Amino acid sequence: MSTEIMTFLLLRLAIIAAGVVLLAVVAVTLLVMLRRRGHLDRARSLAEPVVRGWADRPASGGGDALRRAAVRGAFDHFDRREDDHRAADGRASDERKGR
Repeated sequence: MSTEIMTFLLLRLAIIAAGVVLLAVVAVTLLVMLRRRGHLDRARSLAEPVVRGWADRPASGGGDALRRAAVRGAFDHFDRREDDHRAADGRASDERKGR
């Protein structure tokens, strides 16, 4: 009886883990595809209000602070990366112009 329960629990864990891995692979594939086609900025501008709204929504389980911190940290990280890329692009265009 206990081996059947353990088998069921391990199977359930394996299915959940496979689902999380599959979701991560799909998300990375989508991001790469959007970046290569040049639509990443547009997709981000459409998704950002939705994600911020989700982060600010009260949770029933009490994970509000963690959720808000994760979303805020992710957006801060992406904002810094964009600023770095803009600065690098500005330097590259300045060098091409001979400044």
